[in-house]
This record gives sequence, structure tokens and C-alpha cells, in this order.
Amino acid sequence: MNGIRFSGLASGMDTDSIVKQLMQVERLPLDRFKQEKKILEWQRDDYRTLNKEMEQFRTYLFDKMLKKNTFVPKNVESSNSTIVSATANSNAPDMTSSIQVTKLATSSRWASEGAVKTDWREGINFVDGKATFAFKTTNANGVESETINITINETDTVDDVLNKINNSSLGITAMKGNFLRDDDTMQETIVFTNKSSGSGNYEIAVQDANTNTFMSNLGFQTDASNYLTGFQDGEDAELTINGMYTKQKSNTFTISGVTYTLKDVGNVTISTKTDVDLAIENIKEFVDKYNDLLDKVNGKLNETKYRDYRPLTDEQKEAMSDREIELWEERAKSGHLRRDPILSSGFSSIRTALYTKVQPGDKGINSDFDILSEIGITTTKNYLDGGKLEIDETKLRKALETEPNAVYELFAKTTDSDLSSKSSKDLTSAERQEKFNESGLVVRMRDILYDTINRIEEKAGNQYSELENYTIGKNIDDINDSIDDFERRLQQIESRYWSQFTAMEKAIQKANEQSGWLMQQFSSM
Repeated sequence: MNGIRFSGLASGMDTDSIVKQLMQVERLPLDRFKQEKKILEWQRDDYRTLNKEMEQFRTYLFDKMLKKNTFVPKNVESSNSTIVSATANSNAPDMTSSIQVTKLATSSRWASEGAVKTDWREGINFVDGKATFAFKTTNANGVESETINITINETDTVDDVLNKINNSSLGITAMKGNFLRDDDTMQETIVFTNKSSGSGNYEIAVQDANTNTFMSNLGFQTDASNYLTGFQDGEDAELTINGMYTKQKSNTFTISGVTYTLKDVGNVTISTKTDVDLAIENIKEFVDKYNDLLDKVNGKLNETKYRDYRPLTDEQKEAMSDREIELWEERAKSGHLRRDPILSSGFSSIRTALYTKVQPGDKGINSDFDILSEIGITTTKNYLDGGKLEIDETKLRKALETEPNAVYELFAKTTDSDLSSKSSKDLTSAERQEKFNESGLVVRMRDILYDTINRIEEKAGNQYSELENYTIGKNIDDINDSIDDFERRLQQIESRYWSQFTAMEKAIQKANEQSGWLMQQFSSM
């Protein structure tokens, strides 16, 4: 504020205090603006907190509750896991297999035939300290690769070179050491081992003279067609399963949903059985997570709103203790999502979806297990629980023991359209409802959560949203503008008050001077 302020020098009034009190009254609308802004921020943060919870639950549904292994997990036991270990997917039958392993699969390899040169760089053409060597491979089926380039620095050691070969797409593992040769002598040798095992010719061909020199310096030879020599073919694994002989290229292979890993020769028994206990635990986890989310949502929907507890102003906080502020704000923050229509609608739809039968559609469904109650999952009888689920474990166990695949379909049955995908927006309302009715319960939940999360983001945004991109943000932006305008107005009002009091002080000062002059004149008469 420009000009000199006369703060009660003539009048004896506490002008500062008077102006401050006057401005407190003038600031009341500004305080209300700031309180409204704070309420919107609290509401936005409540929305975002719940949205994060819903997104985490939706991710959990996708990662676990849409997987068949969750409902039909397999337990595999080996009588001797040092010979054969195994895992099974949900499609594996419950069975016991006797296995006799007579030979393990081995990989083809190449061994350097000569000594590794002391200076592997000899005769190699380096450009700016680098050289690039070109190879091609041909697999056991005769398929030739594209050119594979490996770039080496002139300062590299042999170990550096082998490391770069290992990390290339050449498909081999390279190592160097003293190995026993055919003449019964120990000699430093570089060995290339095919990363894939099994019989069949796997060839490596050099593509130019510089690469040929490089390989020669490492002790390898090439034939007239530029293929590396010193090759030894790999062998297939050989075994019998329940009396049936088979050969496998790898020591790890899958038959009828069971993945076997051969480790040694010998006899072993592998047993595969559906793990009903684990399936029950998985479904219990789902129910617990759903109930926990429901608790949080219902907590906000039913939270008491204390209308007399507005956000505190800075001046109010100055007059209160930290504990008083904490208790006040606890109530002031309460109830901003009470009976919120987006959350109420979303979770009402989820409850309806969970209690509605899954329609057969084109893919069909077991009519004995087309609704949640048929596998022992129902809502609690206490209406105060707000739709929480509870499990009759005896009924659930019986369903999983008799028809585990039907239980899986009840939760995870899909249609030709993913209801949460962009392509589903091309469906008509009737088509979408039909697909929804034919979808499993978890698919329905994901669809509703997807819609609810998006609606909340439209209203409350997310941590990366600009104010102008969501409804509450636009309201906050408008209030920010109002605050800026009102603060400018307050400055003008305060300046006016000071101008008025200054004028008053000047007038009183002048009157005092005139009174003093008159008194002086009277006293001199």
C-alpha cells in the first residue's frame, strides 16, 4: 500500500487492531472459498484412495481369479525327484505314472582343435579399434538364420570375447579350460555348446575372411563350406512312461499337461492329483479380498457427515492445540462420500451380478453350477454387513471334488468379447447385456469395476491429472480464480480503510493544532 499510515497518533485509537478486526469480517467470504476448496480436495482424495483399492482388486481378479490353476490346481509328487521332477497345469488328469529313464538328452558341441593363439587379434582387421564378425547357423531342421554379427573391441581379452559370444544370438554357450583331448593329453580348449539339447545337426558357418581368421585364432577350423568342424552331435533323452517308449529332444518336456524334468537315469513314479485344499484357500482369499474392499467402500458410503465441522482457517488453528486440531479435522474430513451415487451404483451392480445366474450362451455352462449359492457361497444374514460373502466350506469342497472345471467356468467363463476392452464399446446395449449375462462372475465384476473406476476418474482424476481434466478439478480451478480475485479486492478494501483512518487522523491532528492555537491566543489576552 502506498502512502504514510497514521496509526492513532492523533486520536489515540489502536488503528491497527481496528483495521485487523474490520478485515476479519471482510475476509469471511474468502475463508469460505478456502474451506470449500479444502472439502473438494478431501473428497477428491477419498475417491482416489478407493479407486486405487478397486484397481488393485481388479488386477488381482485378472492375475489370479481368471486362471484355471486357481480352481483346478495340481499337486505333483515324485518318488525320487533327483531322477525326475514334475509340475502340472490344470488340464493334467489325476493319474500315477511309472517312468524309466535310460538316457538323458545332451547338447551338440564344438571343441577347438588347435591351441588358442596368445594374441587372438593377429591378422584381424580392426577399424577404429573394433571388428565385427559374421556368422550364420543352420538348425536340425535345415532352417538357416539371418546373419548374426558379434562386435569385438581390440582391447578385449579372450574371456571378454567369449562373454560377448555367450550374450549373442548365436545360440551357444562358450567356455575355456584345460580339457582331456582324444590323445589323452590335457590342453587348453574352447568349447561351444548348443543351448538346445537333442540329436540333429546344428551348424555354424563363418561369413567372411576376417571372421575365419578370428575363429582360427581361437583354435577352430572350418571346412570347404565355411562350417565349423570339431562338431559332436547331441543325443535325445530316452525313457518309457507306463511301458510306452519315447525320445525327447530336451530333458524338460510336457505330455498331457504334465511337465517332466529329467535329471538322471533310473526308475520313478509320478503322481498327479487335484489339490482341492489349495483351491478352497484360493477362493477363500477371493472372498476375503472382496469383503475387505466392500468394508472400505461401505465405510465411506455410511460415514457420518458433521456439517458443523468445517475446515479450520489458519487463524482458528493458531488458537487450538495440535490434539484439538486433529480431533476437529477427523470430523471435518468425514462423510464426503456419504451415499455417493457412483460408488452406490457400482457396488449395487456387483452384488446383483454375483447373485444372477450365468447364462449358457454359445459356450454353455454346467446348469448345476451356474450361480454362486450352488457352490456354497452366499451373502451373510446380517444386513449390516452390506452384502459381504460367506462360505459353506463343506458344500464348496464337494463342488470342487466333483466338478472343479464347472466351478472355474462359474467364475471365469468368457464370451467372444472382453467387456472391458475398447472393442466392446461397439456392441449395442442389448448385445452388451447378453454378453454380460453369459460371462462368469469374475468377468462381470471386472467389467463393473472398470466402469466404476473410469467414472470416478472423470470426477476425481488421478495423481497425474491436470485440474481442468476432471470435474472436481474444474471446480477447484474456479475457486482458485475466485480466491485470487477476492484477495485483490481485500487489498483494495484494506487500502481504503487505511486511507479513511489516515484522513481522520490528519483531520484530528489539524483540529488539535487549531485548538492549541486558539488556547494560546486566549491565554495571551
